[in-house]
Amino acid sequence: MPDSIPQTHSTPPPDPHEALGDAARRLRNLLRDMPGDHHLLPDTEPWVQVASCDGDVLTAPGTDAADPDAVAVVQAVLARAEIQAYVDQYECAIGPAVVITLRTAEDVNKLVHTVIATLPEPLRKARELTAVMREHGFYDPAAVYTRHHQVKGIQLTLDDARKVRAALGEDDAKLAVKSPADLYVAADDFAQFLNDRLTGNPVDVSAYPARGDLCDNCMDHLLVLGPLSVEQTEQLTSGLARTLLELP
Repeated sequence: MPDSIPQTHSTPPPDPHEALGDAARRLRNLLRDMPGDHHLLPDTEPWVQVASCDGDVLTAPGTDAADPDAVAVVQAVLARAEIQAYVDQYECAIGPAVVITLRTAEDVNKLVHTVIATLPEPLRKARELTAVMREHGFYDPAAVYTRHHQVKGIQLTLDDARKVRAALGEDDAKLAVKSPADLYVAADDFAQFLNDRLTGNPVDVSAYPARGDLCDNCMDHLLVLGPLSVEQTEQLTSGLARTLLELP
C-alpha cells in the first residue's frame, strides 16, 4: 500500500480590505493625539482619505492648509517616502482643507511612519501631552497646538487643573470657585504654582468663566495655559504620565 500523502493546509492570502482597515485604525489613533484638526473622512471605502483643516497640513508641519503651495509640498513629501497618493485642496465648513487619498494598507502604514518622522520636537512633545491628557479625560486635548516652537491651547477645567496640581506634587489640590471673581484668583494662584514647579519662562494662565468669551455653550469654567516651552511641556507630560501609572 502506498504511503499516504500528508495533508497540507496552505495559509490563506491576507485580506486586502482587512489590512487596509487595520492600517486606517493606526492612522486614526495617531491623528487623535495630533495637535490640529486632522481626521479620516467617513464612507470613503475602498480608499482612505485624511483631511487637514484650518491649520498645519499632515506630513508638512508649518505648511498651512490655506497655502496655495500646500498640495505641492505634501506631494513632494509623499514622493520622497514612496507613498502613492492623491492630494487635493478644497474649502470645507471650517476653512481650507488638504485631503490625502490612499488606496493600499502599505501606503497608509508608510504615511503613519512618515508623519511621526517629520514631527518637529515641539509637535512631538505636544502630541505626547495630548495623549496623556486624553488618558486622564481632560476637557479638550485636541485644542492643543504648536506655534513658534511653543505649545499652546492647553484648556483645563477646574478638575483638570486639580489633576495637574497633583501630578506636579501638590497632595491636597483644592480649587474653590463660587464666582467669576474666584476664577480669576484661582488662575493667578495656578500660574504661581506652575511657575514654582516648571522651569523656564513664566507661565501665563487665563481664566474663562463658563458660557463666556472662550465658549458661550461651555458648562465649565476653563483655565488656559501657555504658551509652554518644549521643556515645560515635557515636564508637565512626565508628571501626568506618572500619576496615570498610580491609578488603580
